[in-house]
Amino acid sequence: MDNRPIGYFDSGIGGLTALKEDLEILQNEDTIYVGDEAHLPYGTKTSKEITFYSRKIVNFLVQQNVKAIVCACNTSSAIALPTIKKELKIPIFGVIEAGSRAAVKTTKNDQIIVLATKATVKSKKYDENLLKLNSNLAVTDFDAQDLVRIVENGDYKSEHVLNQIEKILMPLKEQQADTMILGCTHFPIIEDLIFKATEGRFKMVDAGKSAVKELADYLERENLNHDSLPRQAKHLFYTTAQPNHFDHVANQFLNSKLTIKSEHLGL
Repeated sequence: MDNRPIGYFDSGIGGLTALKEDLEILQNEDTIYVGDEAHLPYGTKTSKEITFYSRKIVNFLVQQNVKAIVCACNTSSAIALPTIKKELKIPIFGVIEAGSRAAVKTTKNDQIIVLATKATVKSKKYDENLLKLNSNLAVTDFDAQDLVRIVENGDYKSEHVLNQIEKILMPLKEQQADTMILGCTHFPIIEDLIFKATEGRFKMVDAGKSAVKELADYLERENLNHDSLPRQAKHLFYTTAQPNHFDHVANQFLNSKLTIKSEHLGL
C-alpha cells in the first residue's frame, strides 16, 4: 500500500477529463492537479518551452511527494515526456501511448483520425505509436488547435459554439476512418459536440481516460493503492493563472463530482 497522492497536470482544465476518470475508478486516492493556464496553449509553443514548463510542474509535484504522475496533456506527452521520464524515480504516465493502444483495439477498418493540437500533430508521436502497434493502419492527423480556446472560454453549450466546431471539423467529412482519438485532453469536454459536428461517424477514444485506466492497473499490480478503508479522498487544485476563472470552468465541467477551489501557483 502507498498512501501518497497522485499528481496530474495539463496546460489548463483539459486534464480534468483524466481526473474525472480517477474519481470513478480510484476513489480512495488523493490527488494534486496543476493547470498551467498562465502558459496556455502548449500547442503553439516551441518544444523547448513545452519541456521547460512541464519540467517545472513535474518538479513541483515531486516536491509534494506524489507516488505517480499523469501527464494529462497530449502536447506535453509528445514533446516533454520522453526527456522528463528519464529524470524521475517515480512512474509518469503519458496519454499518447495509452490512447494509441485503446484506438488500435477500437478500430475495425484500420483507419484512425488523430484530433490534436498543432504541436502534437507536428510531433508525429501518435503516428509513431500507432504504426508500431499495427503497421497496416492509415493514420490521419488533424490540427484542431482552435478547439482548445473554445473549451478554455467555458462557453461550450450554445448553438453558436456547435457551428464553430462544425466549421473547424468540416474537412473531416470525407474521411473513411471509423475511429477518432481525442488527442488533446480538452476535447472530451466537448465530445458530444464533436460527435454532433461529425454526424456520429467515428468511435471516440479518450486518451486521458485510457491513461488513468493503465495507471489503475499499475497501482494494483505493484500493490501501490491507497489502503482500502472507506475514506473521503483529498483533492488539491492549483492554477498558474486566475483561480476564479479556473474554478468556474472546472466546476462547470465536473458538474458536482466535487467542488473545486484552486490555489494560485507561481511557476
